[in-house]
Amino acid sequence: MRLDKFLSETNTLSRKDAKAAIKSGLITVNGIPATDSSVNISEEIDEIRYKNRIIPYLKNITYALNKPAGYVCSLNEADGIPVHNLLPPELRKRLNPIGRLDKNTTGLLLFTDDGDLAHSLLSPKNHVEKTYLVNTLKPVTDEDKNRLKDGVNLGDGEVSLPAKIMSGKDDFEIILTICEGKYHQVKRMMQATCNKVTALKRISFGGLTLENMKLNEGEGKILSEAELSELRLKGSK
Repeated sequence: MRLDKFLSETNTLSRKDAKAAIKSGLITVNGIPATDSSVNISEEIDEIRYKNRIIPYLKNITYALNKPAGYVCSLNEADGIPVHNLLPPELRKRLNPIGRLDKNTTGLLLFTDDGDLAHSLLSPKNHVEKTYLVNTLKPVTDEDKNRLKDGVNLGDGEVSLPAKIMSGKDDFEIILTICEGKYHQVKRMMQATCNKVTALKRISFGGLTLENMKLNEGEGKILSEAELSELRLKGSK
């Protein structure tokens, strides 16, 4: 792999900035100052340092974003502002979302270049849980909650699997956990109870929570190995 590509893919420097850093003597390869950004290195064997800090090679990257409203999980700007615009520039072409959130749905959205991980988290047979904070137009009754827990008719012959329900701050809010990812599923579940979603936020995916990651809206981070292990565990069931 070219040195400048390595620095870009490890979220260290853009290719343009890598050239400037090399000219300034800030990058070494196995203890020797680099002189050419196009030199080929062995990403898994060579020791690359930037400002004397070892840069580990991440074969795959998984990124968590706290998605704001108004962004779409599409690269077609005719659909709206692509959520990829919120990723670091060097990761925008590399990563794809794991599932989707609607334009006005906010919260935890994961991206990865690890196809196996994405498949395991989205596979219906693995029942990976996703939790949403749901605000509704009308109060959610105990009867509604029991129906959601048992599974509801989504129309077109689809029935949701049993869900987990917790009460929110008032009767117009619930915390809903599902293990599927059907099209507009949460909205269709609430429609089945003759209600309507007014705001929707994903607060957890596969054991990872926005609260623990402390991400403000629009902020993101590359997942740590511990966080990746949590995801892999959930996706291997």
